[in-house]
Amino acid sequence: MADEFCGLFGGREFGFGGGVFRGDGIADAIGGFLMDGYNGWANRETWTVALWLDNDSGTYHYWREVAQYWMPNGFEAAVRVVEDRLIEEIRDGSVDLSDHGMMRDLLTTALHTVDWREIAVSRFDEEWEGVSCE
Repeated sequence: MADEFCGLFGGREFGFGGGVFRGDGIADAIGGFLMDGYNGWANRETWTVALWLDNDSGTYHYWREVAQYWMPNGFEAAVRVVEDRLIEEIRDGSVDLSDHGMMRDLLTTALHTVDWREIAVSRFDEEWEGVSCE
């Protein structure tokens, strides 16, 4: 798996959720979230969702298990599945579409600015601790 990780992320440093890795020109591979957003995340909305996912033990372990389940299919395929599940379960499943008004519009807008791929990749950060692509 380290070869696949290094193939995607090369040798440049980047981070999310407290993890910092080395890579080399990978912005397209991970949605362009290289340390220029909010607290190391793409934006405040992404940071907020990741914070809530990481701070609840049950939710944290659930998403780690989802990530681990799909790892045998390869890192990129697993990230795509986790990203799709995050979108389906959190973004698309959290807004009451029968409620019309300002709060629905604001929540929907905020959830559509979340970098779901970045959060999906971060579900695998423990897998890559100590990996060097040099």
